[in-house]
Amino acid sequence: MKTRIILITMLAAGAAMAQQEEKRPERKPPTAADFIQRLDKDGDGLVSATEFDGPADHFAMMDTNGDGLISESEVLPAPSPKEMKPNEEKAEGANCGEGQCPKSPPEEKVEISFVQRFDQDADGKVSTEEFPGPAEHFTQLDVNSDGYITEDEAPKRPAGHPRPAAPPSAE
Repeated sequence: MKTRIILITMLAAGAAMAQQEEKRPERKPPTAADFIQRLDKDGDGLVSATEFDGPADHFAMMDTNGDGLISESEVLPAPSPKEMKPNEEKAEGANCGEGQCPKSPPEEKVEISFVQRFDQDADGKVSTEEFPGPAEHFTQLDVNSDGYITEDEAPKRPAGHPRPAAPPSAE
């Protein structure tokens, strides 16, 4: 009799837990638009360093074109849980016995320059059509006013702030 009561109790508890899991909506990672909307205090569709609520070095890494603003195109999408690597969800070594969670090899990063990143026609310079930021920022960067941003005019990253990895090629 006791065994039957315990068995019924366990089945009911399991059914209740399964029902709770079914009711949880799947959480989707925030989009670039969500990020901009959350931080854009002045409503210009861009996030300035003063609006950014994270560390300054994170702002510098996200500001891939070096114009002092973060636009939607500069915000990398958050990976979905399905896209995450198996041990990426938890801190290194979490829930691992000794030697059970091997360290992943570091990913190779390809550093590219400002001009390489935005020079769509491969002419070695960035035109106003290729520049992703506001026209006034292009004008500030185009020091010699020739209508192009070359490597010598391109914004430089502060020391210790690597450029982001190259975007996937369209090949």
